[in-house]
Amino acid sequence: MTPETISVKHRGKIVGFYIPVKELDEKEVQSALMCLSQTVADALIQAGWDEEKLAQALDLSHSA
Repeated sequence: MTPETISVKHRGKIVGFYIPVKELDEKEVQSALMCLSQTVADALIQAGWDEEKLAQALDLSHSA
């Protein structure tokens, strides 16, 4: 049975995801983190955002 990805909500908005993983060795973890980093960098470029704009978009201290 494959575990399902779970969305995490705050005040009705999705703010993250929990993705269960099987037991991984350190090399696999580092590889996955590098892949995630590249995916975020690509998404920022496509959106025309920088890290500061992303941080503001993810700031939950201000209600929408």
